[in-house]
Amino acid sequence: MTYSASRNIIRPLFTAVIIALTAFLLTSACGTANLYQKLDKKYEKAQYEKALKKANRSIQKNPADPTPLYFKSLLHTHYYSQSNNPEHLEQALTYLDRARRKKIPQYLKEDIQRLTDQLVETANNDISEIEDKAGPLTSQKIHELRQQLEQAPRIKLATAEIPQSNTTAKKVTPKELAGMRKTIVEEAQKHIGTSYRYGGTTTRGFDCSGFTGYVFAEAGINLPRTAAQQAVSGRKIREKKAQPGDLVFFTKNKSGGNVNHVAIILDTDNHGIKKVIHSTSRGVIIDERTDGSWKSYWLPRKKHIASYIAD
Repeated sequence: MTYSASRNIIRPLFTAVIIALTAFLLTSACGTANLYQKLDKKYEKAQYEKALKKANRSIQKNPADPTPLYFKSLLHTHYYSQSNNPEHLEQALTYLDRARRKKIPQYLKEDIQRLTDQLVETANNDISEIEDKAGPLTSQKIHELRQQLEQAPRIKLATAEIPQSNTTAKKVTPKELAGMRKTIVEEAQKHIGTSYRYGGTTTRGFDCSGFTGYVFAEAGINLPRTAAQQAVSGRKIREKKAQPGDLVFFTKNKSGGNVNHVAIILDTDNHGIKKVIHSTSRGVIIDERTDGSWKSYWLPRKKHIASYIAD
């Protein structure tokens, strides 16, 4: 067989292999994205057990895919938020650590980094309670996983850097200032009724700091991811100086402790905060000072107020 004839045979075979490989990669990528959508839909509908079963089957079928591992972490995070059972927190940290060790597709990077921030903060805040409730092995495992995730390199996202100091309040003219506060208040109220979603940062569902971050981004201000980070990065102010568009932070217990919730101030008067809007277990709602829930639940947990807008 001549060289020319061999080349004529090999070239179509090589082309066919490239086409087949490309088709396989595209199919694989589409399949992974479709799996995300299916699991996400079940999670949004609170079909947690169905989502868990599908994630388990997907892990067996494709162990290299981080998507079902991420959702198993998210599901155990939800179970922990409902039960405070440290074993669920251990599972959430374990599956998240496994997901981060895989090749993460672009569409999943932001979700994984944000869940990482959320779980590290949760483990830090609850460590004393965990040590009291869980056995030594579970406590040690949670501590080790928390350290691993805390020290892991951050996943690079296509967003601005998190501000690291309390000098990040944006300086604007009085006219711009009024417009910015108005934008925050109006944008926040557009999302009344949006469901609560642990780790949520989009209109599909918000957690408390995901909601504030989304609203402020619409006004051109990039907030840190978690409530605790937002609390230390903003400029602390007295309640009498608070204005619509400022943030108010709350602790988990009436006795004080670490920040674990944040709300946007909607209205104030001579007595201080009059209305806030926040994402709670009931979704995005408005609470007023005269409400029973404000007096009995939120007011005793109020930590401090901070502003990201320099007057």
